[in-house]
Amino acid sequence: MKTAHVSSVISRLLVFTLVVSLTFGSSALGTTVQASTSDSYRYEFVVNENGFTNVVVNYESTARKGWSWVFVPKFSNWSETVLAGSILQSNFADTENVTGVDYYFYQVFNFSYTSVGSFRMKIEFNMSVGAFIIEPRGMFYSPQIGFKEGSNGEANVSLPSDYEIDRNKALAIGEWNYKPKSVDKNYAFFDLQENLVRLQIEFSTSLTTPDLVKLQQGIFTFDAVERYE
Repeated sequence: MKTAHVSSVISRLLVFTLVVSLTFGSSALGTTVQASTSDSYRYEFVVNENGFTNVVVNYESTARKGWSWVFVPKFSNWSETVLAGSILQSNFADTENVTGVDYYFYQVFNFSYTSVGSFRMKIEFNMSVGAFIIEPRGMFYSPQIGFKEGSNGEANVSLPSDYEIDRNKALAIGEWNYKPKSVDKNYAFFDLQENLVRLQIEFSTSLTTPDLVKLQQGIFTFDAVERYE
């Protein structure tokens, strides 16, 4: 009986997450990424066993001078580190003014730069619940990826070593959906074909049953996974 209840909870969670992804993740018409040897964004998502996700965005350009833009969180902390070259000017803009769509939780970071050889910058932030996990299943759903059209883009997602990605349920969701270029058990690599996209990956965990706790709220009693208490 307990197993059936857990399976029901997992199914409802995954269906809810899928509905949210289809509602909010594909509303914008992104621009197809065009090949360019001088301008690229590389996203790194590292997920731990509780779904906490570290996000690193690496930007690199071989131009001596240029400008670009990228989505950053609007309501949570993030940092930018210039590794080579220097930023000349920077400002923030609403996503609707740049893409035509209001991504409520994000803002556009505009920047111009100069360099000798190459310009490199790293942006970093965290997501406390980058993946929802109810053992033995889980789902990773990336923050909204957004960067200047015409730039190259790629993304890597790394899960704990004892987790396994469902190859048939790993997608980039944008104007259209497409699968990762490669998957290796707990690691997926996406060659981003659009500049506005989110990544969705279902996976299995090494533990087969979740650690449940009972929560009381008035006359209601809830069974919840302890990590979300």
